[in-house]
Amino acid sequence: MDNRYIFSGTAFSMIKEAKKIQEATGFKLVLGMFHPRILRGKGILIDNPNEHCFRVNRALSHMKLVNYLVLEGFLTSPYYLRQLKDLTIYVPSREVKSHFEMVGVDVEGIIPHGIRDVMLLHRKKRRKPRLLYIAWWHSFLPRKFPKWMIGSLERVKYPFELYVLTSPDNPYHWYLSKFGEVRLEVGKLSEKEISELYKTADFYLSFSSAEGFGVPILEALAHSMPVIHVNANPFNEITTEKCSFRFNYRKVTFHNAGYFNAVLYEYTPQSLANAVNRALEIYHNDFETYLGYCQEAYNRACDFLYENTYVKWIDVLERL
Repeated sequence: MDNRYIFSGTAFSMIKEAKKIQEATGFKLVLGMFHPRILRGKGILIDNPNEHCFRVNRALSHMKLVNYLVLEGFLTSPYYLRQLKDLTIYVPSREVKSHFEMVGVDVEGIIPHGIRDVMLLHRKKRRKPRLLYIAWWHSFLPRKFPKWMIGSLERVKYPFELYVLTSPDNPYHWYLSKFGEVRLEVGKLSEKEISELYKTADFYLSFSSAEGFGVPILEALAHSMPVIHVNANPFNEITTEKCSFRFNYRKVTFHNAGYFNAVLYEYTPQSLANAVNRALEIYHNDFETYLGYCQEAYNRACDFLYENTYVKWIDVLERL
């Protein structure tokens, strides 16, 4: 009888990744309330380093547990730091690894997030290319839609339409709605509906100034879509220069997020606009080159098929 388990944090993105690990490995998935005393064996907890994470580790102290943790900055809570030093930790990116090690927390290894399906889409040129952005969260996060992106889209000189899926409390939806459609129902659409959004877009535009990994960027690549993003990790760990248009940041700042300081790669509106203009210039004037970016996006996404990434968890648990 298999005694290997996957436990998930409460965030939508955590549950989503936990389900993919379950599909790739065959481990049992445990969501919501559970009785720890009836569980025996080994397990993976995918979470943020927060109170829920530590509570699950305490409840499952009789099991051999590894933690798959995501963090977008540097821990500042001495209590949390003490808790982490006793855990076996894996992370999805070099960026997250550097954040933990900067404050003296050891990381066992890096296992990137995986993608289910990779589709080679044959795109046709439209008069107005669509720029898509999907933000997976249920409360506004400054790093997702940083205030310094205001003013960037007015500086784009080529025709485009914008499509954004975000949360109702995003304070900048008024600005974004001037350039296209903004749907304030993130988390309510099915996987199939989300996939259709990717299929109907021509570029994925990330306003985000920091991530622990950036699954929507990987999902865009899996739909043969070039990505426009800030020139920093972990974004650069996912894309290549042949499938992305990168804009430089001018300085690194921090946002207090309770028990940690979130790292923000602060860019200027003009920097973002320049990257969008480069992408749209190729789309409008050299469509064959654009299609080459699409092919490279597909090729890069194939490196992250979850059968090849999450299968590593089998070896991790066998070594415990």
